[in-house]
Formats: sequence, structure tokens, C-alpha cells
Amino acid sequence: MLIQFQSGAKPQTSEQQLEKLCAWIDSHIDESIGWPELIQQSGLDFNNIQYIFSRYKSTTPMTWIRNRRLELHETKKKSLNAVAYQNRVAKSESRFASHAQ
Repeated sequence: MLIQFQSGAKPQTSEQQLEKLCAWIDSHIDESIGWPELIQQSGLDFNNIQYIFSRYKSTTPMTWIRNRRLELHETKKKSLNAVAYQNRVAKSESRFASHAQ
């Protein structure tokens, strides 16, 4: 188990470090994220980042980031489709209501 010591803070397990890094990735998902950013944000080296992603996510960091971007893109697309559908329904109901009067 990897543990990172930070001054004045409780040591974090590798799983906690990974979750913190994944949260950072999510908040910066629309930006360019490469190895330098992952290393800087996590405080871990290349091999340790590879290891924790492999152990807890069963994939590589770059594949996880790419898949996360696709997931978020699909979620946004579904949300936009839902809003468009609701707008069409509202317009239809509005037209129906104006004809019913």
C-alpha cells in the first residue's frame, strides 16, 4: 500500500490519493491533462500513479481520463436532449392550450 506523508496531515492511503486525483481530473476534464499534471497534483511518480489506477480502476490513467471524458460528454448530450424534448413538449402544450380556449 502506498502512503504519502504530508506535513501536518494524516497519511493518505493510495486509494484516497486516487480518489482525490480523480476528483481533480473531473474538475479539470475540459483541460489538457498529461503526466506532468497528474504527477504535480498527486505528488506521486509515474509508476505509483500507474499502479494505483491499475489496482483500483483496472485501467491506465490516460484510458480512464479518455473514458471519463466520453462518459461526461454522453451525460451532457443526454441532458441537452432532455431539455430539448421538454421545450418541445412545453411548446406543444402551449399551442394546445391556446387552441382549446
